[in-house]
Amino acid sequence: MLTTKYFIILIFFSLMTVINSCGKRVSSEESKAIAEDKNDEKFGAKTGGKDAQFVVDEVSSAYEEIGIAELAGQHAIDQEVKDVALMLKSEHNALLKDLQNYASSKAISIPTEATDKAQKRTVNLSNEKGFDKTWCAEVRNMHKKTMDEFESASGYISDPKLKDWINKMLPSLRAHHDKIMAIHERLK
Repeated sequence: MLTTKYFIILIFFSLMTVINSCGKRVSSEESKAIAEDKNDEKFGAKTGGKDAQFVVDEVSSAYEEIGIAELAGQHAIDQEVKDVALMLKSEHNALLKDLQNYASSKAISIPTEATDKAQKRTVNLSNEKGFDKTWCAEVRNMHKKTMDEFESASGYISDPKLKDWINKMLPSLRAHHDKIMAIHERLK
């Protein structure tokens, strides 16, 4: 009698495993690609398409930066690195929320997480010796890239509301970059 119960439970869990494995998991790379495809269908080559692509790229980047900031909270030794990481996590969560709200108001499809490549980079960073210094270099490069993207976008974005938001965010991004540069120089 007891073995019959175990047998039924085993069959139930086996069946659930088979059912769950039949569903296709969407990878994070696919999440970004799906969002881009949906936006291409909605906006095509119209000027709104460039706005949508900027939003998709920056949402994806925000997820990555939040993940890397969380990583520093777990692995950093230097208290200033931990403090900056906490500030970055908070401010990039706010940036992400702004972008999500904007995307929702404009029917822009956005990714739901960082790309696979970004997630792998985060995992690799967690295994680095001299984590604090390597983290600062990585975040410095990410912020430089983001600042360049924001500065470039301010020249081609068509929506005045999005353009104003970009111009409002640039000083914060520059301040983040400056703080990270100072810590990186101190850790050299």
